[in-house]
Amino acid sequence: MARRANKKTIVLTVMLAVSLVFCGAFSVKSEYRGLQAKFAQDQIKTFYLIRESALGSTAEESAKIKNHYPSGTKQSTGSPLGAAVELVRSEVMRDVITHLQTTSGQTLGDDPEVWIRFYAD
Repeated sequence: MARRANKKTIVLTVMLAVSLVFCGAFSVKSEYRGLQAKFAQDQIKTFYLIRESALGSTAEESAKIKNHYPSGTKQSTGSPLGAAVELVRSEVMRDVITHLQTTSGQTLGDDPEVWIRFYAD
């Protein structure tokens, strides 16, 4: 009878330990996702702030937008949050290039590198 109780205790202890490991892993994964979401929110906010500055400035701000947190630095490459950040980066770059085309009268295309080089010279 004592052996049977020991086996039950061991089985229950193992089950409890496994459950705790799974709960811990889930908690860590959840925290990591929360951190990624916070990073994405910060990146998107920063791009919009840079855009506002760029719309009153030159192509120097375009370089900031293009080079600020390169893809894959704060977000996993190919992740949904990474894709959202890159979508906002592209949108902001289009807005800045449209502004530069309007204010300068230049038609250098949609590639930010061309605009950055043009104004760097």
